[in-house]
Order: sequence, then structure tokens, then C-alpha cells
Amino acid sequence: MRIGIDCRTIQEKEPAGTAHYTKELAKALLDVDSENDYFLFFNQEKNIPADLQKSNAKIIILPKKTLPFISSHWQFSRDLKKYRLDIFHGPANTLPIGFNGTSILTIHDLAIYINPEWFPKQNFSTKFIVPRSLAKAKKIIAVSESTKQDLQKIFRVPTEKIKVIHEGVRTEEPNEETKNKALEKFDLQEKKYFLFLGTIEPRKNLIALIAAYKILVQKNPTAPLLVLAGGGGWKNDDIFEAVKKRGLENKIKYIGYVSNKEKFALMKKALVFVYPSLYEGFGLPILEAMSSATPVITSRISSIPEIAGDGALMIDPNNDDEIANALEKLWKDGGLRADLIAKGEARIKQFSWTKTAEKTLQTYREIE
Repeated sequence: MRIGIDCRTIQEKEPAGTAHYTKELAKALLDVDSENDYFLFFNQEKNIPADLQKSNAKIIILPKKTLPFISSHWQFSRDLKKYRLDIFHGPANTLPIGFNGTSILTIHDLAIYINPEWFPKQNFSTKFIVPRSLAKAKKIIAVSESTKQDLQKIFRVPTEKIKVIHEGVRTEEPNEETKNKALEKFDLQEKKYFLFLGTIEPRKNLIALIAAYKILVQKNPTAPLLVLAGGGGWKNDDIFEAVKKRGLENKIKYIGYVSNKEKFALMKKALVFVYPSLYEGFGLPILEAMSSATPVITSRISSIPEIAGDGALMIDPNNDDEIANALEKLWKDGGLRADLIAKGEARIKQFSWTKTAEKTLQTYREIE
């Protein structure tokens, strides 16, 4: 088969969840499949991961953009037709307008339909591009049962058209020099901070985390720092205002977007990883923290219980006191931290990119 994969998100300035999924899936597919030919589509020659430059992969650099909308849809569709693909995989929620070949679509989450107030208006995308993509795709990969249920509820997608394939998690152990450099760069001390890592945006529920942390600090002024790491998303001003309003400028540290190496270094050195999100299609950072042997506090909502299992301390993300109590518990109770670390290490064994790639390849074969 000639299989095309849209890899353009990998080259975004601050790659987020869909970019990570695309890169890890493409790499794993190239590792497990030596029979088929892969065509990986990028916007530029720079920053193409070395582990995607394999003998069974052809790297395609798309023509330079003229108008963003035209180039990302109609022009891309014309380019795809040149390569006579048997299957095209859109790994980031949409397919290009104008492409009518056989396609597979991965849907990560439908948060914009469930809570549109969390996002800037994207009427053309939400009302036309996504519904059209869902209709055109031969198969839809949902990254969780929760996302599958949302697809059925919102778009009435038939069960037989959806295949649930969990993401994988890559265990990454930074060396001591990398870990120490990260601590030095951000002026942090090992096991002396709570860590949140993700896009700074409303659905990550950071205002509630800040309110909960204030409760903890009022009761325990010597509580560890709270570190917020991640690129700035939409409507993040209120989050930073909440830090000032509660007088926590000296206790909450925002360090911005971090590299992949820094991410794992900070996770490894954190006392606790806290992720009180209001909605996730999958929640990969939870598994990444578990793979870093760091105990996790996260939400009892959407896909998160499905992914975290018994490997995390679960909280109601709408209850500030409950979040505060969880932070205090894990700060003070070394036995509980050790128990969650052990459960987390057992949990991540159920998720691997090899398994994700094998199931994805099986899906390609089913529609060949």
C-alpha cells in the first residue's frame, strides 16, 4: 500500500498533543511495517525528525503557502492526488477539503462542541470542515472510548465506523545533566514543587487549581511551589490575573513552553504532577508523568478515569477544597506517593506506541 500521513503539525512553533501523536505514530508505523510505502507530508525541510527519515518513508515537502486556507486545503488536496495514495491518514481531526481519496481520520477530542466558550470562534472548521471530514473518512480512529461516545452523541457516527485505539506513551529517562540543567534554568529544587504541564487555557482548569493552591498555602505557608509549564492558549489572561489576585506571585511560577527534554526532566524532578483538567480526549501528560515515576493528581471526568485507571489520585475538578486536600495529602504522605508511583508504573505497561501502530496498521488493511 501507498500510505500518506499529514505530518504538518510536527513543525508547528510550539508542537502540542496532536503533533506528538503524529510524530510518535509515524515513527512506530515505520518501525513495525516494512511492507508498505509511507509518504509523509511536511511544510518545510527544516525540523523533520531524524527517526522519520527511513528507507520505507518518502518525505514530501509541500509547495510554499500562498493564502493559508487555499494552501492547506485545495492546494494540499491537489498535491495528494499526485502520489496515487491507497490511504491518506489525517491524524489531527480534519481532512483537506477537495480530497476524495480513501482516508482515515483520527479524532482526539470534541471539546469545542461540548464547551465552545473555551475556544475562539472557528465556525467554518466546526460547522463544515470537521463534519465533512467525519463523513468522508472510511474509518475514524478515536483515541479513547470517551471520545467515541462523544462522536456518537454529537455526530451520530455509526459504531462500526469508529475504532478506538489508545495512544502510546514513551518512557524517556533524561540523564542527570539534562535534569539538573532544567532545574537550574528554571530555578527549581528537586522534589520541592508541584507541576502542571499543558496549554495555559480555560479547559485545563487552572483558575480552580490556583484557588485550591491558595487554600493549601493559607493552611501551610511552607507548601512546595506550584509550577505552571506550557504555551499560552486562548483566554489565558484570567489565569495570570488569578495568581495576582490571590497574592501568589512568589509561590506560583510560570515558566512558559518547555522542550520535550525539559518536560521529562521537570516531570522526573517534581514532587507531584497535578492535572485538574475539565475535559480530555485522552490525557497523555498523565501517562508521561507516570512513566517519569511521579505521582499524579487528576480529574474524575471525561476520558481521564479510562486512561489513568487506579494509577492516580482522582479529584472532582470543580471542588477547590478537594484539589487542595489532594495536594496536601501527596505532599505530606510519602507512603501514598510511593503507592501511586508503583500503580502508575504498572498502568503505563498497557500503553505503547508499538501497540498503537499495530492497531492502526490493521485498520489500514481493513479498508484497503
